[in-house]
Amino acid sequence: MANYVSHYRKEDDCYQTNRQHQINVAKLCRSYCQIPLLKNIAYITGLHHDDGKNTLDKWQPYFLKSIQEERILGIEKVDHSTLGGLIVDTYVPGSLLSEMIQVAIFTHHGLADCVSIADGIPLIEKRKKKYADSEIEHVKRVCEDEIQNDWEALFSDARNDLNVLLKR
Repeated sequence: MANYVSHYRKEDDCYQTNRQHQINVAKLCRSYCQIPLLKNIAYITGLHHDDGKNTLDKWQPYFLKSIQEERILGIEKVDHSTLGGLIVDTYVPGSLLSEMIQVAIFTHHGLADCVSIADGIPLIEKRKKKYADSEIEHVKRVCEDEIQNDWEALFSDARNDLNVLLKR
């Protein structure tokens, strides 16, 4: 299993793996969530928000180069959130649950319009075009290896919670 890194602390030359980061963020999301029926959704969102960092050919080289050069001027940033949203959609395709989590993941570094004013295309539709199904499945397998979970049960619980919330 590759050791995907997510963050670097210069003061003590310490790297944080993406697995550690996503589990920590998921736990924080769940603990900060004030609505009990959204805690599972918050947890899933945290677990998948940085799935795009689990790419040896894209994000990892960009990240390591950014540490070496400290600041990369004029280089295009590498997207690390789209894959997480697309992976979530493989568990609960086209559902309200999937869309809620995808938008949260896609915009976790800042708000992007959910519908483009320029062309009227929803953000989710634009993001779906960024990666081939084979790339999504590959990173999904990496993520499942990185974070062992009963994914089906986790999504089932979140879907049930959302249904209860919607009935209220």
